[in-house]
Amino acid sequence: MSNKISSVKAHEMALAEMATPSFMTELLSLIKSRHSLIYVTTNEEARLLKYLTHLCAARGFNGLVWDCYRGMCRMTDNSKAFAAGEDDRDPQVALDKIIETIDASKKSLTGVAGGDSGRGKKCNIYVLLDFDRFLEPSCTPDIERRLKYISKVSDIDIVIIVGPVYVSTRSLDKDFSVVDFPYPNETEIKDALYRLVDSTKDSFPGL
Repeated sequence: MSNKISSVKAHEMALAEMATPSFMTELLSLIKSRHSLIYVTTNEEARLLKYLTHLCAARGFNGLVWDCYRGMCRMTDNSKAFAAGEDDRDPQVALDKIIETIDASKKSLTGVAGGDSGRGKKCNIYVLLDFDRFLEPSCTPDIERRLKYISKVSDIDIVIIVGPVYVSTRSLDKDFSVVDFPYPNETEIKDALYRLVDSTKDSFPGL
C-alpha cells in the first residue's frame, strides 16, 4: 500500500511541475462533470501525452492513446488495447471500438442502485492524435455522427482530441469543450536546461 501511495505522490509531483494549476483544474472539472468530448490544443504532443499519463496514473483513470499509425494502445506500456488482428488504425473503426466499449459498460451497469451508472466504474480516457485531420474541412458524416453519439451517450468515458489548433464542424462545435495546453513553466524549462547540460558534459569535459 505504501508503495502505491508513494507512486501516486510521485505522479502528483510531476503534474505540479508541468503546465499550470489552472489547466489541471479546468481539465479535471471537465472530466468530473462528464464532458465526453474535449479538444486540447497544443504544438507539444509528446509533452501533453506525458502530462496525461501522469494524470491517469495519479487519479486512477484508464488511459488509452490512438494514432493512425499504431491504432489504439494503452498509455502504461504502449500495448495494443483491442484484440489482435483488428485494424483500428482507421478513424471510424477506432470510434466504433470506443462506442462498443461505452455501450457494453452502460449495459453491464444498467440497474445499479441509485441510478448512477457510472458509480465505481473506472473512467476510460481516450486520447486521439492525428484526429484533427479527419475533421473539418474533410470530416465525413460517418465520423461526425459517431462523435455526436459519444457526446450524447457517454456519461463516464472521455474522448480527448489533440491538435495544434481547434478544428471542428458547425454541427460538432457545441459538443466540444476546448482547452489550451499551456507552454512549459519555469520549472520545466530549468529541468530541460539541466538535462541539456548533463548530456553535453562528455563532449565538453570543462563544463
